[in-house]
Amino acid sequence: MFWGELVSTITYILNKCSTKKLNNKVLEEAWSGRKPSVKHLNVFGSIGYKLIPNARRIKLDDKSEKLILLGYHSIGAYNLYDPITNKVHISRDVIVDENETWNWETAIEIRNVNSHIILIQIKAKHMMKIWKKLRMKLKVQT
Repeated sequence: MFWGELVSTITYILNKCSTKKLNNKVLEEAWSGRKPSVKHLNVFGSIGYKLIPNARRIKLDDKSEKLILLGYHSIGAYNLYDPITNKVHISRDVIVDENETWNWETAIEIRNVNSHIILIQIKAKHMMKIWKKLRMKLKVQT
C-alpha cells in the first residue's frame, strides 16, 4: 500500500548515511563540508500528531490530528497518512510518538461512523431545501 513512500524514505535515509568510498563521510558532507542533521529522523509508520492551525478550528476542537508517519518531504516537512480520509498530508508542525502504532480496526469503525454522519448531513441539507421551498410556497399563497 505504501511501497512508493517506503522506497522514498529508505533512499532519503541512505543519503544521510556514510559510505566507505567517501572515507566514512556522508555525501552531503563531502559536497558541502558540513554534516547533515539527523535529529528529525523517526520510525516509519509511527504515529504523528499534526497541528491544526487556529484559523481552521473553533473553540473546542482538537489542536492536532492523529496521523501515520510515511516519510520526509523535500521542503523539510513530514509526509503523513490519514487512514480515515485516505489522504496524504504534508506538514512541518508534527510531534512524532515512535512508541505508538495505529489501530487499523479503529480506523475502519471511524470511517463507517463518518460515512453515516456525512449521509445524515446530506439528508439534513436536502430537508432544508425542501423546507425552504415549502416556506416560499406558503408565502406566495398568503
